[in-house]
Amino acid sequence: MVLQQDLTQKQYLFARQMATHQEVVSAEQALKDAMQRIKTLQKMSSNQPIQTIVATEAALVMTVPVSVGSMVAPGGALLTLSARQALLLRFGIEPENAALIEPGTLIRFRSVFAAQGAQMARVMRVDGQINPATRLLDVIAKPDASPKSSPEALIAGTTLEGQIALPAQQGLTVPTEAVVLNSGAPLVFKIQSKSVTTPHPMAQAVPVRVRLRVGDATLIEPLVAGALEAGDALVIQGQYALQDGMAVRLVPAS
Repeated sequence: MVLQQDLTQKQYLFARQMATHQEVVSAEQALKDAMQRIKTLQKMSSNQPIQTIVATEAALVMTVPVSVGSMVAPGGALLTLSARQALLLRFGIEPENAALIEPGTLIRFRSVFAAQGAQMARVMRVDGQINPATRLLDVIAKPDASPKSSPEALIAGTTLEGQIALPAQQGLTVPTEAVVLNSGAPLVFKIQSKSVTTPHPMAQAVPVRVRLRVGDATLIEPLVAGALEAGDALVIQGQYALQDGMAVRLVPAS
């Protein structure tokens, strides 16, 4: 017992004038109180039969909020269980992509540690609040119960990666860094080639609508038809300091 060891140590130190008499008395009292508590608990449980609690189904033990010797109040929790079939998955998406995802959307996912063994899940909901830890919107999905999927193989806390099957979108794919916000409205700066009237290349602001953003690529649509076409050069450096009609300098790609 820890308290018995503590008392023995205090007595040893006291004999060598390395501990005070009060420290020895306190250790003796702590041991006495602990022994009295054990006797009380033994007396209370002496007439109680041993009970075995059996789970109604196979489940995962999530938490154990009690310890050996704890006094549990009536109705208190001994274990927190989670049925494997009730496991939910959490994925993160960019906030601007939330409108593209609806309940029932399919997600193909797998563990980041497994090269194969992809499974399917369906979106249950998209949270309406940014996750402060990831700065993304959480998508909650339920694993598919089809024969090809195996919810029983999932382990709570496993890191997953998923691919969400989104409806087809049409637009122009541009580097994400080319899209800037002007008073909250997205736009890109198209480079107008120099001409007789403009001896230097100029930046033309083109308001756009962001359709989809995935990492370094963003799918956009110009608000004015024909204002931006495939092959147009865009500003991707120093764009936050630009204004419509400002001269720009072309730098070869490194």
